[in-house]
Amino acid sequence: MLPPFVKNGPVNLALLVAYNSTDPNQPPQLMTVPDEFYAILGRIIINWSIMEQEMEVLVASLMAANGTSNPRWIKLSFTQRWPFLQSEWARFASSDKALMDEMSGIKADVMTAKFLRDCIAHKRISPGIDDKGNFLRFQNENKNFPWTKRFYEADLSVACLAAIKASGRLYRLTNLDHAQFFSPQTISLLQRLPDMSHLRFPMPKGRRSPPQSSSP
Repeated sequence: MLPPFVKNGPVNLALLVAYNSTDPNQPPQLMTVPDEFYAILGRIIINWSIMEQEMEVLVASLMAANGTSNPRWIKLSFTQRWPFLQSEWARFASSDKALMDEMSGIKADVMTAKFLRDCIAHKRISPGIDDKGNFLRFQNENKNFPWTKRFYEADLSVACLAAIKASGRLYRLTNLDHAQFFSPQTISLLQRLPDMSHLRFPMPKGRRSPPQSSSP
């Protein structure tokens, strides 16, 4: 049962502080979100990172296949790197509708995850509670509306699953063991992409890279 004050409207939760003011080794612990959110917030950040890793592998393969020379691409921000991927992909796969449709689907997944990932990584967080349960809001760029709408755990799960899906869809474009649903013609085109799997686990010279899993 929710406390009476919640039934009267949403409540923004202040920072929770736990500390011992007499012990210099026990500084305040500033907890900005309810415990139930920590796991899903971490999964969003981690799976977004995996998605960017797979994007880098695909871009490197595309550049080699297309004969593109741009040594500075790896230093581009995501907002610059993503259009670069789209451009290289169009050069490589524009003749194959299935591959162009697949990239459109990947883009939709990425955009579904991106807003909340960016908020978690870069914005101030304001926790709260209402009759639906705990929620988070994030600092907004619009000064007239300084906080975003409320995001509940279910909303965060949607973003997390989208990031997971996007990374897997990017991965199978460079690992055809997981892309057997494509037509033989499409697979033949994808086989032209050079193997850049070593970029997933870069190793110092002289050391062997860990084996790649081939399990479905």
